[in-house]
Amino acid sequence: MKVVALEEHYWDAEVAKHFAERGPEMRNPQMLERLHDLGALRLKEMDQAGIDVQVLSHGAPATQRMDGDLAVQVARGRIAERITNEDQLRLVDRYLQQVKR
Repeated sequence: MKVVALEEHYWDAEVAKHFAERGPEMRNPQMLERLHDLGALRLKEMDQAGIDVQVLSHGAPATQRMDGDLAVQVARGRIAERITNEDQLRLVDRYLQQVKR
């Protein structure tokens, strides 16, 4: 049986820099590290917890709170950058391996 963690969050630094207000997670260095990590630390902690796949969503605030044109520009830029990033490619590969099982 596969273990899927739903509604796991991350924070993209490029998106986050557009917002002045910050929640309590910004005062906790360990939480902030985990929110920004989409690579080795996340995979290590998933393995430790027995999680096969995480469904990620950006933590609030996110692009839905930006002006429309800016939101589209930032989101498209970040998607393009993410799909060429080695850590993200490892996450995708891990997902594909899980699906094949």
